[in-house]
Amino acid sequence: PRADAAGGDLTGLRVWEAAPHLVRYLDHHRERLLHGRRVLELGSGTGAVGIAAAALGAAHVVLSDADSEAMLATESGWQAGSTLAQLRANVALNCMGGRSLSGAELRWGERSHIETRRCGWPGGFQAILASDLLYYPPATYTPLAETMQALVSPGGSLVISYKVRHGDEPRFVDVLCQRFSFVVVDAT
Repeated sequence: PRADAAGGDLTGLRVWEAAPHLVRYLDHHRERLLHGRRVLELGSGTGAVGIAAAALGAAHVVLSDADSEAMLATESGWQAGSTLAQLRANVALNCMGGRSLSGAELRWGERSHIETRRCGWPGGFQAILASDLLYYPPATYTPLAETMQALVSPGGSLVISYKVRHGDEPRFVDVLCQRFSFVVVDAT
């Protein structure tokens, strides 16, 4: 199906601008960031980044996003569809060749929801990937950072790619600095 302007939240139904940059970065650093690792992609949308991570050697990739409804143009006409169902369909299409992929709903900052998910993923993730998530208002930055902190394994990596859209994106780096010790790499 393709998304159209017929309504609903269409953000998860296209590949955004920072995703190809993140995939190239992962390709150049696959041994350190992906090879044999358990990986979580936050706000996966179509799953393009997570699917690429699996193809680049991650042991298992969980593609996650919140679920929302959107009107989709299909061969049968306009139909209400779930963005999470579309993500899971993309996962199913790309599980060939030994790739280990799964799709899951994950709502940032909701402690009970995160705890439920953490029980299904013991030990956390050795790498968390996030692309094009900072277009939301800065009010989402703390819940996003809390989610990352709860799900990254000790010594794990956070790899974030974003396009500057509203100028408040550096505030997210400030939120992360309060929770993590890390290096910022400008890969432009």
